Amino acid sequence: LPADIQSNLWSGLFGDAVEEAHREANRGWTVVLSMPDFTYLDMPQAVDPNESGATWATREIDLFRLYAFMPGNLAANAAVTTDILNRPRTVTDTVPLAPGRGVAGIQGQLWSEMVRRDSQVEYMLFPRVFALAERAWSQPAWEPAYAPGTSYSYGDARVDTAALLAGWRDFAGRRAL
Repeated sequence: LPADIQSNLWSGLFGDAVEEAHREANRGWTVVLSMPDFTYLDMPQAVDPNESGATWATREIDLFRLYAFMPGNLAANAAVTTDILNRPRTVTDTVPLAPGRGVAGIQGQLWSEMVRRDSQVEYMLFPRVFALAERAWSQPAWEPAYAPGTSYSYGDARVDTAALLAGWRDFAGRRAL
């Protein structure tokens, strides 16, 4: 392979995403998170039979779910996110990141197989693209520092829920202006 490789990670959090991201980063690759359960903007914004979008990766990616995404500590996302059947799960960092390694960024996708109108494109992108940009440009205060080999389960107190909700209120207030 060439010396300079970019890898877009397409795996889900409750699949092999953590292991794959870390394995690729440890190889020295530039890793961009393109995770379907967080960054696929063609997924529904709410669990509702009238909501458009694909549902193979998650039932919904609402604004809060995307805002709460922690790209710098992938396993920690299990503390605030449930699986496609709304079940709490544990995610373990079985392939620790080597010192000095990490992901380069995140990318949002809007696959167009089911998008038929410009108004649908706008509805699927906005306002979620703002939360995506927030996560791409700033590390949240509630994201725990990465600790190799750590496991997280839903409700884990190492993710500061009070700080998450305070950040969310601030973000939601700025978005409304």
